[in-house]
Amino acid sequence: MKINDENIKNDNEESNDDGEFYDKVDNYARTVRSELVLKTIESNIIKKTKETKIEESPKSNQLNNKKFKCNFSGCEKAFARKNKLVIHMRYHTGERPYECKEPGCGKSFTQSYNLTYHTRTHTGERPYICPEPGCGMSFAMSSHCSRHKRTHSGERPYQCKEPGCEKSFAQFYNLKVHMRSHTGERPYKCSEPGCEKRFAYNTPLKEHMKTHIH
Repeated sequence: MKINDENIKNDNEESNDDGEFYDKVDNYARTVRSELVLKTIESNIIKKTKETKIEESPKSNQLNNKKFKCNFSGCEKAFARKNKLVIHMRYHTGERPYECKEPGCGKSFTQSYNLTYHTRTHTGERPYICPEPGCGMSFAMSSHCSRHKRTHSGERPYQCKEPGCEKSFAQFYNLKVHMRSHTGERPYKCSEPGCEKRFAYNTPLKEHMKTHIH
């Protein structure tokens, strides 16, 4: 049987080409694996560095180190920053250094932002505008605008924590009032001498007071 030398040569060339191809594939795979390993290591280092920075940040340390303590009798509150303690002490001392300049007003406040909001009741300024198309309502305080926007979105972030109760509310005040139905708290007391009735809400108290009018 005669062997074709040309065919053998071609087969060897193809075999060599295949070998080079698989060598390239193998080298590429190793390179990709190496890059993935390096990226993973780099990612872990960055993550660890960020966690360390958060742990060592002054803000984090301040939150865990409330060294400014209220020395008012019976008060156990403490603060991470001195200015917060200064503001808190005004609730004990009655100091209200921020006074309204409107003639005849006379109101004063413990914090400057409260004066800013109050001043808008005189000027009529309402810088916080509802973004809902067609609404057009505006507010003097950002918190009032945020509360109003929930009437459009239906958001009710304040949830009752009482087991079995699934009620939620758009405003914190409404949750606070609702909780009285669980706790039995009745903070509104009739001021009529000899009447001991108390109510959970202000409206029923007003209705009750009419029974004393002769």
